[in-house]
Amino acid sequence: MQADTPVFLRDATWNDLIKAMNRDVALRGWLGVQPCMASGKVEEHTLADRLGGAFNIWPEKWRASMQLDNGSGA
Repeated sequence: MQADTPVFLRDATWNDLIKAMNRDVALRGWLGVQPCMASGKVEEHTLADRLGGAFNIWPEKWRASMQLDNGSGA
């Protein structure tokens, strides 16, 4: 796999990761994930901002829209 190839996680795995981020301050610090300024919790968009931007890891449910956006189609 090339470094620019996105990794997509299944929803359950992504949700488990969000829950873990909300429980474990050290894990948030290690991955550099900041809580949402409005809610004070790690939410899907705040996690995706960090993991997507730094590691190209995304929720599986975003795969179709991202592939359409980059024109890869399949």
